[in-house]
Amino acid sequence: MAEYKARSILKHGELKAMLNGEFKDRAEEWDSDNDLGDVQLQKGQKVDIDPQGNGKYITGEVDILLEEMVNIKFASEDKDNQNTWIAVDSEQLAPHRAMQAVQEVIDAESR
Repeated sequence: MAEYKARSILKHGELKAMLNGEFKDRAEEWDSDNDLGDVQLQKGQKVDIDPQGNGKYITGEVDILLEEMVNIKFASEDKDNQNTWIAVDSEQLAPHRAMQAVQEVIDAESR
């Protein structure tokens, strides 16, 4: 939920900037409404992952690929060398640095 709120705050800021005559082309940026289902993931590829589903994105690495599932290796604050299975089209998975880049906004909205 925090991810959606964060995106709405970002969109609101963009709209205000546009009203002031500023425009930033975001056509190539990650949109959380898109998923990774159409992206060809590869073993060893870095991704953003929210392993707990709490809006805290960290860097993970693709370890095993199945049709609609992917196993991601990651290290959390508590432990090193963890892994989790996640659906390729999950909101908890994004291209590397796509969600971490807006982590401050996500954290602020979660409070």
